Amino acid sequence: MDISIVLDFLKELSANNQREWFHANKAGYETAKAAFERVALEQIMRVIRLDDTVGAVELKDCTYRIYRDTRFSADKTPYKTHMGVYVVRGGKKSPFAGYYLHLEPGNCFVWGGSHMPQPRVLNALREEIFHRTGDFKAIIHHPQFKSLFGDLDGEKLKTAPKGFDKNFVDIDLLRYKSYGAMHTFTDIEVTASDFSEKLDVVMAPMVPLVRFFNNVIEDLE
Repeated sequence: MDISIVLDFLKELSANNQREWFHANKAGYETAKAAFERVALEQIMRVIRLDDTVGAVELKDCTYRIYRDTRFSADKTPYKTHMGVYVVRGGKKSPFAGYYLHLEPGNCFVWGGSHMPQPRVLNALREEIFHRTGDFKAIIHHPQFKSLFGDLDGEKLKTAPKGFDKNFVDIDLLRYKSYGAMHTFTDIEVTASDFSEKLDVVMAPMVPLVRFFNNVIEDLE
């Protein structure tokens, strides 16, 4: 299976994260990259099917290079040991919320939401949640959402964000710096023959959350 090829290569890369090894095993990387691109294209089509507001996006708009930027990092290993595809309206650099599939040995997951939005966007999302708390809670408290994702995923402020009443009954919902839903998979699950069907089931409840955010972000454009 394509994902097995990807994970097998990434395991080897993680144990040999050096330029010399990578260059000697470039053929293996190209095979894994091609396998991943097939997975990514399938994911793009899945997202478009589930959420047609994403619109047309190309593979290059949704994937990332294997090479790490080590200029400002203490970790100087040259290559990423994961592969990911982020399907979002306007491409991965756009401000819109989207859907991310992460493949990494022992750390595979799918995530949907708004990751580290710029201050203007983040404030607008908080304002919308503040004014439409009931609608937002109906999404994140839906039984299917709770069973698949639990609580929202994202780092939080320690106190109320500036401009919001700290005594607001649902202030915890406004303290997020990122808003998302995450579901993890084992390596066995992602390499199983029914993984595509599982992704369909897991990702469907993400759509109302992503659309809630994108309706806000669209008004800012």
